[in-house]
Amino acid sequence: MGRRCWLNSGSHDAAQNIAFLYSLYESCKMNDIDFGEYVEDILTRMMNGDDDYRSMIPCYYTPGKKQEIKAAIKQEQSELAHSAERKQSRPQVKVA
Repeated sequence: MGRRCWLNSGSHDAAQNIAFLYSLYESCKMNDIDFGEYVEDILTRMMNGDDDYRSMIPCYYTPGKKQEIKAAIKQEQSELAHSAERKQSRPQVKVA
């Protein structure tokens, strides 16, 4: 990522946004964090109302909360699947 990459950014604000993302990416690399999973987890936390911003900084980041969210989603999906199976396995009662 060099000087020539900034020429294609379009505007000064866009170049600053790109610089921020590159900086965040490099911070994740330095802390052995997968950048894609990090961004997904941070955005999910923010959508769910988490306001502990210090824990979202790459040097203080712990991916445990993401795993808890994924486990909760998986549990909910399995419960929905089981309830759908129960509805299908009920004998159909015909009313004459």
